[in-house]
Amino acid sequence: MPFRATAIGKFIFRNITLQRSYGSWCHLGLQNSSLVQNSLASLQQLPDVTQVLHNPLQANALESLHRAYDIFEHIGSQEVAAILALTAEVQVRRGESPISTLQQLLQRQSSPFIQLAFAKSYWMQGEFAQASDLCQHLLDDETVTKDVTLAARNGYALSQLLQAASLDDLFVVRDPFRRNALHHPQWAALNFGVAQVVYADLLSHHRPTTDIPIDPALREWKQGLTWWKKHATKQQHPMALILQSQLHANMAWGLLQLQDIEQASKYAHDSLKLLEQQQKQESNVALTVPLTLLAQCYHRSGSAVTAEGLLQTAISVAPPRTLIEKLQLRYALRAYAALCHDWDKRGGDAERLTAQADAIELPGAWKHKDSFVYTSLWFWMPSDL
Repeated sequence: MPFRATAIGKFIFRNITLQRSYGSWCHLGLQNSSLVQNSLASLQQLPDVTQVLHNPLQANALESLHRAYDIFEHIGSQEVAAILALTAEVQVRRGESPISTLQQLLQRQSSPFIQLAFAKSYWMQGEFAQASDLCQHLLDDETVTKDVTLAARNGYALSQLLQAASLDDLFVVRDPFRRNALHHPQWAALNFGVAQVVYADLLSHHRPTTDIPIDPALREWKQGLTWWKKHATKQQHPMALILQSQLHANMAWGLLQLQDIEQASKYAHDSLKLLEQQQKQESNVALTVPLTLLAQCYHRSGSAVTAEGLLQTAISVAPPRTLIEKLQLRYALRAYAALCHDWDKRGGDAERLTAQADAIELPGAWKHKDSFVYTSLWFWMPSDL
Protein backbone atom coordinates (compact mmCIF):
# COMPACT_ATOMS: atom_id res chain seq x y z
CA MET A 1 0.00 0.00 0.00
CA PRO A 2 1.48 3.35 -0.98
CA PHE A 3 -0.53 5.17 1.71
CA ARG A 4 -1.67 4.48 5.23
CA ALA A 5 -5.48 4.13 5.31
CA THR A 6 -6.99 6.64 7.71
CA ALA A 7 -10.66 7.24 8.54
CA ILE A 8 -11.76 10.84 8.32
CA GLY A 9 -14.42 12.00 10.74
CA LYS A 10 -17.59 9.94 10.53
CA PHE A 11 -17.81 9.88 6.75
CA ILE A 12 -18.45 6.48 5.23
CA PHE A 13 -17.78 6.25 1.52
CA ARG A 14 -20.72 4.97 -0.46
CA ASN A 15 -20.61 4.08 -4.14
CA ILE A 16 -22.74 6.82 -5.66
CA THR A 17 -24.23 5.59 -8.93
CA LEU A 18 -27.07 8.09 -9.36
CA GLN A 19 -27.51 9.32 -12.91
CA ARG A 20 -26.64 12.97 -12.68
CA SER A 21 -25.80 16.11 -14.55
CA TYR A 22 -23.81 19.15 -13.52
CA GLY A 23 -25.53 21.66 -11.30
CA SER A 24 -24.61 25.29 -11.66
CA TRP A 25 -25.98 28.80 -11.77
CA CYS A 26 -26.10 28.42 -15.55
CA HIS A 27 -29.16 30.35 -16.63
CA LEU A 28 -29.97 33.87 -17.76
CA GLY A 29 -32.79 34.71 -15.38
CA LEU A 30 -35.29 34.96 -18.24
CA GLN A 31 -37.41 31.85 -17.71
CA ASN A 32 -38.81 33.13 -14.41
CA SER A 33 -39.04 36.74 -15.54
CA SER A 34 -42.19 38.53 -16.68
CA LEU A 35 -40.96 38.13 -20.28
CA VAL A 36 -41.88 34.44 -20.12
CA GLN A 37 -44.31 34.22 -17.23
CA ASN A 38 -46.81 36.65 -18.82
CA SER A 39 -47.09 34.36 -21.86
CA LEU A 40 -46.87 31.03 -20.06
CA ALA A 41 -50.54 30.10 -20.44
CA SER A 42 -50.38 30.58 -24.22
CA LEU A 43 -47.06 28.76 -24.58
CA GLN A 44 -48.20 25.74 -22.60
CA GLN A 45 -50.94 25.09 -25.13
CA LEU A 46 -48.16 23.61 -27.25
CA PRO A 47 -46.96 20.21 -25.94
CA ASP A 48 -43.51 20.84 -27.43
CA VAL A 49 -43.02 23.95 -25.30
CA THR A 50 -44.35 22.22 -22.19
CA GLN A 51 -41.76 19.47 -22.65
CA VAL A 52 -38.97 22.03 -23.01
CA LEU A 53 -40.09 23.77 -19.81
CA HIS A 54 -39.85 20.44 -17.97
CA ASN A 55 -36.56 19.41 -19.56
CA PRO A 56 -34.58 22.17 -21.31
CA LEU A 57 -31.74 19.72 -22.06
CA GLN A 58 -33.80 17.29 -24.13
CA ALA A 59 -32.17 16.62 -27.49
CA ASN A 60 -34.83 18.32 -29.61
CA ALA A 61 -35.47 21.32 -27.33
CA LEU A 62 -34.24 23.95 -29.79
CA GLU A 63 -36.16 22.38 -32.69
CA SER A 64 -39.33 22.41 -30.57
CA LEU A 65 -38.87 26.09 -29.78
CA HIS A 66 -38.21 26.91 -33.43
CA ARG A 67 -41.52 25.27 -34.37
CA ALA A 68 -43.28 27.25 -31.65
CA TYR A 69 -41.68 30.44 -32.99
CA ASP A 70 -43.08 29.73 -36.45
CA ILE A 71 -46.56 29.15 -35.01
CA PHE A 72 -46.65 32.36 -32.96
CA GLU A 73 -44.72 34.60 -35.36
CA HIS A 74 -47.86 35.95 -37.02
CA ILE A 75 -50.12 35.71 -33.96
CA GLY A 76 -48.56 37.49 -30.99
CA SER A 77 -45.31 39.37 -30.50
CA GLN A 78 -45.42 38.78 -26.73
CA GLU A 79 -45.34 35.01 -27.21
CA VAL A 80 -42.54 35.29 -29.78
CA ALA A 81 -40.45 37.28 -27.29
CA ALA A 82 -41.08 34.61 -24.65
CA ILE A 83 -40.00 31.85 -27.06
CA LEU A 84 -36.79 33.75 -27.88
CA ALA A 85 -36.12 34.12 -24.14
CA LEU A 86 -36.58 30.37 -23.64
CA THR A 87 -34.37 29.66 -26.65
CA ALA A 88 -31.57 31.71 -25.11
CA GLU A 89 -32.00 29.81 -21.83
CA VAL A 90 -31.74 26.44 -23.60
CA GLN A 91 -28.69 27.59 -25.55
CA VAL A 92 -26.78 28.68 -22.46
CA ARG A 93 -27.59 25.40 -20.68
CA ARG A 94 -26.24 23.52 -23.70
CA GLY A 95 -23.04 25.55 -23.68
CA GLU A 96 -23.94 27.47 -26.83
CA SER A 97 -23.74 31.24 -27.21
CA PRO A 98 -27.14 32.92 -26.81
CA ILE A 99 -25.92 36.33 -28.01
CA SER A 100 -27.61 36.32 -31.45
CA THR A 101 -30.89 35.14 -29.90
CA LEU A 102 -30.71 37.89 -27.28
CA GLN A 103 -30.10 40.43 -30.05
CA GLN A 104 -33.28 39.23 -31.78
CA LEU A 105 -35.12 39.49 -28.49
CA LEU A 106 -33.86 43.01 -27.84
CA GLN A 107 -35.17 44.13 -31.24
CA ARG A 108 -38.65 43.08 -30.16
CA GLN A 109 -38.62 44.20 -26.56
CA SER A 110 -36.42 46.36 -24.36
CA SER A 111 -35.98 45.17 -20.80
CA PRO A 112 -33.31 45.35 -18.06
CA PHE A 113 -33.66 41.57 -17.75
CA ILE A 114 -32.40 41.21 -21.33
CA GLN A 115 -29.48 43.56 -20.60
CA LEU A 116 -28.54 41.45 -17.58
CA ALA A 117 -28.80 38.30 -19.70
CA PHE A 118 -26.40 39.88 -22.21
CA ALA A 119 -24.00 40.77 -19.39
CA LYS A 120 -24.03 37.27 -17.93
CA SER A 121 -23.56 35.70 -21.37
CA TYR A 122 -20.52 37.88 -22.08
CA TRP A 123 -19.18 37.13 -18.58
CA MET A 124 -19.42 33.37 -19.15
CA GLN A 125 -17.66 33.80 -22.49
CA GLY A 126 -14.77 35.61 -20.79
CA GLU A 127 -15.63 39.01 -22.26
CA PHE A 128 -15.47 40.69 -18.87
CA ALA A 129 -15.10 44.28 -20.10
CA GLN A 130 -18.33 44.08 -22.10
CA ALA A 131 -20.16 42.51 -19.17
CA SER A 132 -18.87 45.23 -16.86
CA ASP A 133 -19.99 48.00 -19.24
CA LEU A 134 -23.51 46.59 -19.53
CA CYS A 135 -23.84 46.32 -15.77
CA GLN A 136 -22.56 49.86 -15.30
CA HIS A 137 -25.17 51.09 -17.79
CA LEU A 138 -27.90 49.49 -15.67
CA LEU A 139 -26.43 50.97 -12.49
CA ASP A 140 -26.67 54.42 -14.09
CA ASP A 141 -30.36 53.86 -14.89
CA GLU A 142 -32.47 55.19 -12.02
CA THR A 143 -35.66 53.60 -13.38
CA VAL A 144 -34.69 49.94 -12.80
CA THR A 145 -35.92 47.97 -9.79
CA LYS A 146 -33.90 47.33 -6.65
CA ASP A 147 -33.32 43.67 -7.55
CA VAL A 148 -32.02 44.62 -11.00
CA THR A 149 -29.65 47.12 -9.36
CA LEU A 150 -28.38 44.48 -6.94
CA ALA A 151 -27.81 41.99 -9.76
CA ALA A 152 -26.08 44.61 -11.92
CA ARG A 153 -23.83 45.62 -9.02
CA ASN A 154 -22.96 41.96 -8.48
CA GLY A 155 -22.26 41.44 -12.19
CA TYR A 156 -20.10 44.56 -12.30
CA ALA A 157 -18.07 43.40 -9.30
CA LEU A 158 -17.62 39.89 -10.72
CA SER A 159 -16.51 41.27 -14.09
CA GLN A 160 -14.01 43.60 -12.43
CA LEU A 161 -12.81 40.80 -10.14
CA LEU A 162 -11.90 38.56 -13.06
CA GLN A 163 -10.01 41.39 -14.79
CA ALA A 164 -8.14 42.46 -11.66
CA ALA A 165 -4.40 42.71 -12.14
CA SER A 166 -3.49 44.88 -9.17
CA LEU A 167 -4.55 45.57 -5.61
CA ASP A 168 -6.10 48.86 -6.74
CA ASP A 169 -8.34 46.90 -9.12
CA LEU A 170 -9.59 44.80 -6.22
CA PHE A 171 -10.40 47.79 -4.06
CA VAL A 172 -12.94 48.73 -6.76
CA VAL A 173 -14.48 45.27 -6.42
CA ARG A 174 -14.82 45.01 -2.67
CA ASP A 175 -17.18 47.96 -2.20
CA PRO A 176 -19.96 46.61 -4.50
CA PHE A 177 -19.75 43.21 -2.82
CA ARG A 178 -19.95 44.81 0.63
CA ARG A 179 -22.96 46.89 -0.39
CA ASN A 180 -24.78 43.83 -1.70
CA ALA A 181 -23.95 41.96 1.49
CA LEU A 182 -25.94 44.55 3.43
CA HIS A 183 -29.07 43.70 1.42
CA HIS A 184 -28.60 39.97 0.77
CA PRO A 185 -25.97 38.42 3.07
CA GLN A 186 -27.16 34.92 2.19
CA TRP A 187 -26.39 35.48 -1.50
CA ALA A 188 -23.41 37.83 -1.34
CA ALA A 189 -21.25 35.80 1.07
CA LEU A 190 -20.17 33.35 -1.62
CA ASN A 191 -18.78 35.93 -4.05
CA PHE A 192 -17.38 38.19 -1.34
CA GLY A 193 -15.45 35.27 0.10
CA VAL A 194 -14.04 34.43 -3.33
CA ALA A 195 -13.01 38.07 -3.75
CA GLN A 196 -11.09 37.81 -0.47
CA VAL A 197 -9.23 34.74 -1.80
CA VAL A 198 -8.34 36.50 -5.06
CA TYR A 199 -7.24 39.55 -3.06
CA ALA A 200 -4.98 37.38 -0.88
CA ASP A 201 -3.56 35.70 -3.98
CA LEU A 202 -2.71 39.02 -5.64
CA LEU A 203 -1.27 40.33 -2.39
CA SER A 204 0.99 37.28 -2.10
CA HIS A 205 2.38 38.04 -5.57
CA HIS A 206 3.16 41.61 -4.54
CA ARG A 207 4.56 40.54 -1.16
CA PRO A 208 5.99 37.03 -1.70
CA THR A 209 7.71 36.93 1.69
CA THR A 210 4.48 37.64 3.58
CA ASP A 211 2.15 34.86 4.71
CA ILE A 212 -1.30 36.00 3.56
CA PRO A 213 -4.16 34.35 5.50
CA ILE A 214 -7.46 33.27 3.93
CA ASP A 215 -9.33 33.81 7.20
CA PRO A 216 -11.39 36.71 5.76
CA ALA A 217 -12.77 34.39 3.07
CA LEU A 218 -13.63 31.69 5.59
CA ARG A 219 -15.31 34.31 7.75
CA GLU A 220 -17.53 35.48 4.86
CA TRP A 221 -18.57 31.93 3.94
CA LYS A 222 -19.17 31.04 7.57
CA GLN A 223 -21.39 34.10 8.03
CA GLY A 224 -23.37 33.03 4.98
CA LEU A 225 -23.89 29.57 6.47
CA THR A 226 -24.86 31.08 9.82
CA TRP A 227 -27.52 33.16 8.07
CA TRP A 228 -28.94 30.11 6.33
CA LYS A 229 -28.92 28.04 9.51
CA LYS A 230 -30.94 30.76 11.23
CA HIS A 231 -33.41 31.37 8.41
CA ALA A 232 -33.51 28.05 6.52
CA THR A 233 -36.94 27.03 7.84
CA LYS A 234 -38.41 30.35 6.71
CA GLN A 235 -36.69 30.53 3.31
CA GLN A 236 -37.96 27.76 1.04
CA HIS A 237 -36.00 29.12 -1.90
CA PRO A 238 -35.27 26.86 -4.90
CA MET A 239 -31.59 27.88 -4.87
CA ALA A 240 -31.16 27.47 -1.11
CA LEU A 241 -29.79 23.91 -1.05
CA ILE A 242 -27.43 24.52 -3.96
CA LEU A 243 -26.10 27.71 -2.42
CA GLN A 244 -25.63 26.18 1.03
CA SER A 245 -23.87 23.19 -0.53
CA GLN A 246 -21.46 25.50 -2.33
CA LEU A 247 -20.76 27.47 0.84
CA HIS A 248 -19.93 24.20 2.62
CA ALA A 249 -17.70 23.19 -0.30
CA ASN A 250 -15.84 26.50 -0.17
CA MET A 251 -15.32 26.08 3.57
CA ALA A 252 -13.94 22.59 2.92
CA TRP A 253 -11.52 23.95 0.33
CA GLY A 254 -10.38 26.76 2.64
CA LEU A 255 -9.81 24.41 5.56
CA LEU A 256 -7.80 22.10 3.30
CA GLN A 257 -5.49 25.04 2.59
CA LEU A 258 -5.02 25.30 6.37
CA GLN A 259 -4.35 21.55 6.62
CA ASP A 260 -7.41 21.06 8.84
CA ILE A 261 -8.38 17.80 7.17
CA GLU A 262 -10.95 16.61 9.69
CA GLN A 263 -12.98 19.83 9.58
CA ALA A 264 -12.58 20.04 5.81
CA SER A 265 -14.01 16.54 5.41
CA LYS A 266 -16.96 17.46 7.61
CA TYR A 267 -17.84 20.45 5.44
CA ALA A 268 -17.35 18.44 2.23
CA HIS A 269 -19.60 15.69 3.57
CA ASP A 270 -22.27 18.25 4.50
CA SER A 271 -22.03 19.72 1.00
CA LEU A 272 -22.64 16.27 -0.46
CA LYS A 273 -25.62 15.61 1.81
CA LEU A 274 -27.28 18.88 0.78
CA LEU A 275 -26.98 17.98 -2.89
CA GLU A 276 -28.44 14.55 -2.22
CA GLN A 277 -31.44 16.29 -0.63
CA GLN A 278 -31.80 18.27 -3.83
CA GLN A 279 -31.76 15.03 -5.82
CA LYS A 280 -34.54 13.65 -3.64
CA GLN A 281 -36.54 16.60 -4.92
CA GLU A 282 -36.01 15.22 -8.45
CA SER A 283 -33.35 17.71 -9.42
CA ASN A 284 -30.11 16.33 -10.89
CA VAL A 285 -27.30 18.28 -9.28
CA ALA A 286 -23.58 17.77 -9.73
CA LEU A 287 -21.73 15.92 -7.02
CA THR A 288 -18.39 16.55 -8.70
CA VAL A 289 -17.20 19.29 -6.34
CA PRO A 290 -17.95 17.73 -2.93
CA LEU A 291 -16.74 14.32 -4.12
CA THR A 292 -13.47 15.85 -5.28
CA LEU A 293 -12.99 17.72 -2.01
CA LEU A 294 -13.67 14.56 -0.01
CA ALA A 295 -11.18 12.72 -2.18
CA GLN A 296 -8.56 15.37 -1.46
CA CYS A 297 -9.18 14.90 2.26
CA TYR A 298 -8.58 11.15 1.93
CA HIS A 299 -5.55 11.77 -0.26
CA ARG A 300 -3.95 14.04 2.32
CA SER A 301 -4.75 11.66 5.15
CA GLY A 302 -3.09 8.77 3.31
CA SER A 303 -6.06 6.75 2.06
CA ALA A 304 -5.35 6.64 -1.66
CA VAL A 305 -7.71 3.81 -2.60
CA THR A 306 -10.76 5.54 -1.13
CA ALA A 307 -9.67 8.84 -2.68
CA GLU A 308 -9.44 7.20 -6.09
CA GLY A 309 -12.92 5.69 -5.77
CA LEU A 310 -14.36 9.11 -4.99
CA LEU A 311 -12.51 10.75 -7.86
CA GLN A 312 -13.59 8.10 -10.34
CA THR A 313 -17.19 8.86 -9.38
CA ALA A 314 -16.53 12.61 -9.54
CA ILE A 315 -15.36 12.47 -13.17
CA SER A 316 -17.95 9.90 -14.32
CA VAL A 317 -20.11 12.51 -15.97
CA ALA A 318 -21.38 13.38 -19.41
CA PRO A 319 -19.15 15.70 -21.46
CA PRO A 320 -19.35 19.15 -19.86
CA ARG A 321 -21.28 21.85 -21.68
CA THR A 322 -21.33 25.02 -19.62
CA LEU A 323 -18.51 27.11 -18.22
CA ILE A 324 -19.08 25.97 -14.63
CA GLU A 325 -19.30 22.32 -15.67
CA LYS A 326 -15.96 22.60 -17.44
CA LEU A 327 -14.27 24.35 -14.51
CA GLN A 328 -15.58 21.72 -12.11
CA LEU A 329 -14.45 18.78 -14.23
CA ARG A 330 -11.03 20.35 -14.81
CA TYR A 331 -10.58 20.73 -11.06
CA ALA A 332 -11.57 17.09 -10.45
CA LEU A 333 -9.22 15.80 -13.15
CA ARG A 334 -6.31 17.78 -11.73
CA ALA A 335 -7.05 16.50 -8.24
CA TYR A 336 -7.02 12.95 -9.63
CA ALA A 337 -3.73 13.65 -11.43
CA ALA A 338 -2.21 14.93 -8.17
CA LEU A 339 -3.26 11.71 -6.43
CA CYS A 340 -1.66 9.55 -9.12
CA HIS A 341 1.49 11.67 -9.10
CA ASP A 342 1.98 10.81 -5.41
CA TRP A 343 1.27 7.11 -6.02
CA ASP A 344 4.02 4.66 -6.94
CA LYS A 345 4.06 3.71 -10.64
CA ARG A 346 1.06 5.92 -11.50
CA GLY A 347 3.00 8.66 -13.26
CA GLY A 348 1.50 7.70 -16.61
CA ASP A 349 -2.01 8.06 -15.23
CA ALA A 350 -1.09 11.45 -13.79
CA GLU A 351 0.12 12.66 -17.20
CA ARG A 352 -3.01 11.31 -18.93
CA LEU A 353 -5.36 13.02 -16.47
CA THR A 354 -3.44 16.28 -16.67
CA ALA A 355 -3.69 16.17 -20.45
CA GLN A 356 -7.46 15.59 -20.19
CA ALA A 357 -7.79 18.58 -17.87
CA ASP A 358 -5.73 20.80 -20.16
CA ALA A 359 -7.76 19.69 -23.19
CA ILE A 360 -11.04 21.04 -21.79
CA GLU A 361 -12.04 23.94 -24.00
CA LEU A 362 -12.54 27.19 -22.12
CA PRO A 363 -12.83 30.83 -23.21
CA GLY A 364 -9.36 32.38 -23.32
CA ALA A 365 -9.90 34.65 -20.33
CA TRP A 366 -10.98 31.67 -18.20
CA LYS A 367 -8.14 29.29 -19.09
CA HIS A 368 -5.81 30.48 -16.34
CA LYS A 369 -8.45 30.76 -13.61
CA ASP A 370 -7.13 27.62 -11.97
CA SER A 371 -8.19 28.02 -8.35
CA PHE A 372 -11.11 25.97 -7.05
CA VAL A 373 -12.91 29.12 -5.92
CA TYR A 374 -13.62 30.21 -9.49
CA THR A 375 -15.99 27.24 -9.84
CA SER A 376 -18.32 28.82 -7.27
CA LEU A 377 -18.64 32.38 -8.58
CA TRP A 378 -22.32 33.22 -8.89
CA PHE A 379 -23.58 35.83 -11.34
CA TRP A 380 -27.07 35.91 -9.89
CA MET A 381 -30.18 37.33 -11.45
CA PRO A 382 -33.30 39.04 -10.02
CA SER A 383 -35.23 35.77 -10.34
CA ASP A 384 -32.69 34.13 -8.00
CA LEU A 385 -33.27 36.56 -5.15
